[in-house]
Amino acid sequence: MVSREAVESLLGAATQLLGLQVAAGDVIREQSKVHYGQLLDAHMQVVGAIGSAVKRRHGERAEIVGNSQRQIVIIAAFIQGINIVECSISEGYYIQAAALIRQELEMIAALEELKKGERVDKKTPNVRHVPWSLATLYGDLSQATHAADHDVLQSILVPDKSSLPVDTTGVIMVQQFKDQLSWRLYGVHVALLIQLAVHLNDHHETVHGEGGGFDQIELQAVKNAQELMIDGGWLIAQP
Repeated sequence: MVSREAVESLLGAATQLLGLQVAAGDVIREQSKVHYGQLLDAHMQVVGAIGSAVKRRHGERAEIVGNSQRQIVIIAAFIQGINIVECSISEGYYIQAAALIRQELEMIAALEELKKGERVDKKTPNVRHVPWSLATLYGDLSQATHAADHDVLQSILVPDKSSLPVDTTGVIMVQQFKDQLSWRLYGVHVALLIQLAVHLNDHHETVHGEGGGFDQIELQAVKNAQELMIDGGWLIAQP
């Protein structure tokens, strides 16, 4: 039988490890906020538009039109995860963030397939349907998600400014801030949120009729978010 002292020691170790991760996350969030720049404003505007549109339609019943029920289920699944995705990126859980953003990418792909009448149930959505060439990032996200690329994982987990002797190892068990990786992941998340807003607006137009989608303030917020990403160098304006 394990002694009470041993159990208490294990509980203490668990509390210490989790506490270190929480503390590291708080520090990384502040570093991330500074580095995100205009991405922060873009995120708040598009999430605000989505939240406002959802709130206005809260409790309403609408008849199913075409694929509207299949669309709104995917949209709701995406919306429920917004906070956990933002936290995973902004608090330095980059490997976990890659898995969540990969899922977001697949959700947008599924919505695009439904829009085009090409969706096949129980089949992984084809990310080539996702606008803005975001599908090109799918491979990198998958590499991190499946722990398939040692170099990718090592670049995240080896301590910063560490020069290890040959044939030795050293990794950290709490997060550390990676400025470019953080900025890139956050930008993908915001870009996918903008696309989600487009699909939510289309859904509302479908089930509530013309003019039943986003109001002018919500539409302007989504437009502002996209322009902020262009100004910040994340997206390229189309001619």
